[in-house]
Amino acid sequence: MYPDDSVQSLTRDWWIADQSGALSRGRLLWTFVPYPEMKPYRLIPEGRGDDARQHTRANFRIEPFRIGDPLPPTGTLPVAALPLRDGEIYYVQRGKVRPAVVISVGGTDVPREIRQGQHRWQSTRSMRVARF
Repeated sequence: MYPDDSVQSLTRDWWIADQSGALSRGRLLWTFVPYPEMKPYRLIPEGRGDDARQHTRANFRIEPFRIGDPLPPTGTLPVAALPLRDGEIYYVQRGKVRPAVVISVGGTDVPREIRQGQHRWQSTRSMRVARF
């Protein structure tokens, strides 16, 4: 009978309610989990349509991603909210919001002196989670 026939009966308190909201190892959360796709896709921004001043909508196409396909030209900015740098593409995946447990919260911040000349997103902290 539960809890005598479970692993939890052999340990101390294994579930501790934490109302702080801080991310820490072992915390449960909901996160977007991508599906492993057999056929991946890429998103190709094409522009904003007839009115170039309009920034609330964008035209794009989705096509199968193949590693040998040529990369889109850089230096053009068809959609300001979707910038592309040299050698980059937008990789599109389906997924679903699922529960996960935090494995690690990413260490310490990289000091400003070390990341001089880099964008913040290149050195920002990240976390690892294990999905259910």
